[in-house]
Amino acid sequence: MAQVISFGGSLISVLLKLRLRHPTRDRPLIDYELIVFILSPILGGTTIGVILHLIFPNWLTITLLSALSGYMCWITTKKGISMFKGENSYKNLSKIENKNAVASESDRESETDVKSSDTSKELSIEHNYFLEEKQIIPWRQIAKIFFVIVIVLTGSFIKGGKGIDSIFGLKQCNLLYWCFMAFYLAIYLAISIYCGWKLIVKTERKISVNYDFDENDVKWELKSTVKIGSIAFLAGIGAGSLGIGGGIIMNPVLIAFGVRPEVSTASSSFVILFSSSISVTQYVISGLIDFTYGIPLFILAVLSSGLGTREIKKQVEKWKRPSLIVLLLGFMTFLCCVCISLNGIFTTAKQIKIGDFQYWFSSYC
Repeated sequence: MAQVISFGGSLISVLLKLRLRHPTRDRPLIDYELIVFILSPILGGTTIGVILHLIFPNWLTITLLSALSGYMCWITTKKGISMFKGENSYKNLSKIENKNAVASESDRESETDVKSSDTSKELSIEHNYFLEEKQIIPWRQIAKIFFVIVIVLTGSFIKGGKGIDSIFGLKQCNLLYWCFMAFYLAIYLAISIYCGWKLIVKTERKISVNYDFDENDVKWELKSTVKIGSIAFLAGIGAGSLGIGGGIIMNPVLIAFGVRPEVSTASSSFVILFSSSISVTQYVISGLIDFTYGIPLFILAVLSSGLGTREIKKQVEKWKRPSLIVLLLGFMTFLCCVCISLNGIFTTAKQIKIGDFQYWFSSYC
């Protein structure tokens, strides 16, 4: 049922943000290129994390989950406070920059065109980027995302899991099973490398034509690409081993990495929608969802998430403080940390009392 709630909440959140534009640039609020890149390492990490989840004892899972949520709360709140303090000075700097922009614009009018052929080529490339970013829904990126969805679902049906038997009768833990798992992870790695290379090439072309980057845009160089890809992979391992969504982990990480909170939140919602839709599809096919509870929970998630998304957007625009998103995320993560820790203490005490406490690791096979 948790996946149904995640699916309903993320669905309405994405639909409400689908037509929204970037705060400072004329392009979609959702960073589809970022999503396409981090999806594969997250899913590859989740595949490994699910195996660890079945091996870890309950007390270790709860301890790691509490530690992770506590760390995310700390880095998110720290970033939010830093943003909150810097927003007033940023507004003052914006006023000065606007005056300078007016002055520089008047100076620019006196310049003459010297490199006509190079300029026309640059304008042509920049015009292509402009047309792509003007789209409300970049279908090329959406097609890539659906391609990954097809790979995930196909792989899930081949290897089995979540109440679904392998369509080829693949038995868990035999040699053929592990060979397929290695091949499955290799596909994720290949997609990640390809998408990362495309982002690096595209960034270099943008720089060559003096593309107007936002100050918080990720500059896709080799170092930053490897770093974000590695973090996404580790987030996937954490998500799979601890039973949470990779998008939930990536949101604070991307904010700490410098991505605008509006962009990070919208993009993470898309990742959560993607992962939860796959899980819900698998559960529906296997008949593991009780629609008596599933439909009301789905409707409740849609209504509450829609109301929250609209209200937060309203308050951020009213006070012109994106830091409110980060601070709220930090507060919610703090509540999660407290609830997880208390639940872990009570669950462990109950298991010890009835003699059902698991001290050591289990066998995956």
